[in-house]
Amino acid sequence: MNPHLAAFHALADDPLGAIDRLDMAGKNPLGYFSAYFPVELAMAFGYTPVRLTGFNREISHADASLQAYCCSLVRTALEAGMAGDLVALKGVAFTHACDTLQRLVEIWRHHKIHDFVPVLNFPADVSSDAAYEYFAMEMRLLADKFATHSGVAYDPERLTAAIRATNRVRAGVAKIIDLRAKGVVSFADSIAVVRAATLSDRAEFADRLDDALAAIGDLQGKPAKGPKLVFWGGVFETREVAEIIENAGARVVADVLTNMSHSFLGHLAVMGDPLETLARFYFERPVDATKYRQGEDRAERLLKTVRSSGADAVVFAELKFCEPFAFDYPFLKKRLDEHGIKSFFFEFDLWESGSGQSATRLEAFIEMLNA
Repeated sequence: MNPHLAAFHALADDPLGAIDRLDMAGKNPLGYFSAYFPVELAMAFGYTPVRLTGFNREISHADASLQAYCCSLVRTALEAGMAGDLVALKGVAFTHACDTLQRLVEIWRHHKIHDFVPVLNFPADVSSDAAYEYFAMEMRLLADKFATHSGVAYDPERLTAAIRATNRVRAGVAKIIDLRAKGVVSFADSIAVVRAATLSDRAEFADRLDDALAAIGDLQGKPAKGPKLVFWGGVFETREVAEIIENAGARVVADVLTNMSHSFLGHLAVMGDPLETLARFYFERPVDATKYRQGEDRAERLLKTVRSSGADAVVFAELKFCEPFAFDYPFLKKRLDEHGIKSFFFEFDLWESGSGQSATRLEAFIEMLNA
């Protein structure tokens, strides 16, 4: 752990405490699940968006409403909600992503976990102008829902300020990712930073991250002695596994994970109406496994990431029963095989931490690459 990033690790270790502290500070924490949720829009109405990425906990309530073959992110989040651990949230916002999350909306409402459960209908096919017009209308409807619930009128200046704050966060995270590639900070450090960002007031977080980056300064990283890896997939934030990887001599030089680079890279340049700017940004960003855009080749994107980072292999990080990314895996692996690029399918549940069989097999894969 880089000592200048210790505070971010502490925050990432205690997501429920972070939510409670935001509530006590009058920051109006609002839960959300998807990388396609426009956090800036919620911020413009006085909310602090908090991403729900599941919890490392046993299930005792949620399985009465969800089958055991649903992913552990959804099951543990519902468990936390039904247990009353998310009562400090002012609501939970959903974005159309996978089928399981789409079903979770009504389950959440059925159990009356929160009264405010807005939904942003985000098209699965983002190939056409018609799809964009539909999405832009949905963004305006979501703004109306926020205005009604919060009692705060829509103000373009407030939205512009929110966009500027998230731009600062993205710029800081981009620097962390660059430092990770150079070996100055670890994969676990980068995970802690991006998790802390989603548990914080964004403007305050940007200030803290700027201070940490200034303290890190121009430290020189150690040359990579072992294999260099790209992580690809959905939500992955198991720092115990990240430490296993680096203790085995490997270095993560790039990622395309929905809770990391996919969510945090990019810059919004406000031109005219900030709501239009925001809608365009989210609609036009590179798609993940939950979306489709004609002509956009995720396999080519992965190959470019491997080439540009100089990686030796790819790790597919997948929550068990995450169907969108499971459907992606066969054709992505096929393309990697065609180019002679080794890969490893790392499937995990959130409660496994670093002790599961998959983590042991991942360590063995790295040892094979070292040979």
